[in-house]
Amino acid sequence: MQELINIVKNFKNKKILVVGDLMLDEYILGSVERISPEAPIPILDVKEIKYIPGGAANNANNIKSLGGEVILTGIIGAEDKGKLLKEILEKRGINTQGVFVDQTRKTTVKTRIVARDQQMVRVDSEDRNPIAPETENKILEFINGQIKGVNAVIISDYAKGVITPSLSRNIIELAKASNVLSLVDPKGKDYLKYKNCDIITPNQKELGEALNLEINNESQFSQAGRMLLSHVFCDNVIVKRGGKGIFLFGKEGNSFSFPAVNKLPKDVSGAGDTAVAAFALALASGADFKQTIIIASYACGVAVGKVGTDVVLPEELVESLKNNFTDES
Repeated sequence: MQELINIVKNFKNKKILVVGDLMLDEYILGSVERISPEAPIPILDVKEIKYIPGGAANNANNIKSLGGEVILTGIIGAEDKGKLLKEILEKRGINTQGVFVDQTRKTTVKTRIVARDQQMVRVDSEDRNPIAPETENKILEFINGQIKGVNAVIISDYAKGVITPSLSRNIIELAKASNVLSLVDPKGKDYLKYKNCDIITPNQKELGEALNLEINNESQFSQAGRMLLSHVFCDNVIVKRGGKGIFLFGKEGNSFSFPAVNKLPKDVSGAGDTAVAAFALALASGADFKQTIIIASYACGVAVGKVGTDVVLPEELVESLKNNFTDES
């Protein structure tokens, strides 16, 4: 266990570059005591409105909160919600030099309406068209100037248009040339744009969609994981399985799984971003894949115990390991 704790304590010495779809998560929190006379729907009595970085911004937020240094690049719109997202990131000490304003697009905002810790509805405001070539070039130029000073790069793809096939391939090539670890948090069906990345981290649903396969049992799951390895020509596939934990498929035929730590989650939104942040920091800190998956599992366990796309602090992660992990786990 002490070795795992030492790895977490070393997060503060690592720098991660995150590129992808930036989002603002809006939480409208309150209680429901009445039904509307206008329609058979509940009336929310609003108590609080919270704004939290989402998507790739949540990846960056998690890296920062876990103790690492982070450089973030992507786009926001010119409206107030975009400005608010950038302000929140800067207040949290996240480097936003690579966050560019695109006058032609709106900031992705996901609004969740929550009553007594129970989500009632989600409202999305977003653009999903690919970014313009000149915007892509601006992001790539920024990455080219930063890549040699980081320990890992995370491509955080939410299919909102930032991670185009050409941008993804160029980032992976830059990372390879600079001997920098590349991790992809994927979305959509075009996984060839992630070809030759070091690690790809789909959830189980995304794994099936990528291969156009149904995954209804462990045999089908194992087959799909191995197929994705050969399809994308990556070194490792790490699958986030929610309540079933995290599973590694390695190109050498090795595999490892670790069960979910928190069996009674309050809010799973953003947990995948927490896992990817922990993967990157742990591997950059010298952890092997078994240690990496254990650390990420405990980080997710802390994250889903909170309501809202919230962060995990290194002391919370260490405390969870101390209280729950044994060498026989």
